[in-house]
Amino acid sequence: MSLPVGEADRVAAHVDRLERELVDEIGPEKILHPASPGATPTATSGKHSPSALSSLVSLVDIDPISDREKAIIRVSKALNSAVEKRSDVITVSGTANSPVFAQQIVGKFI
Repeated sequence: MSLPVGEADRVAAHVDRLERELVDEIGPEKILHPASPGATPTATSGKHSPSALSSLVSLVDIDPISDREKAIIRVSKALNSAVEKRSDVITVSGTANSPVFAQQIVGKFI
């Protein structure tokens, strides 16, 4: 079902606001570095040793973005929503590394 142009813009702005609120509620760190199910936290948990390529990329990144913005981008890519035809029903689904984390993101989104 296609929404009128003004309505589509309003819905897109609302979804953008909800994604930002979701990131603020969950926290960028949990979105960017979710814990593996059953993993026990350690001093280096969630830390990855940078590869030579990622180190080089970080040196030439002329437009760095905050962890919050990175998390918002990740959430927007992980969430899918669709308006059902001839209905007021909106379907929301999420994709993440763990089903529990996907459920948490979708649950907070709705």
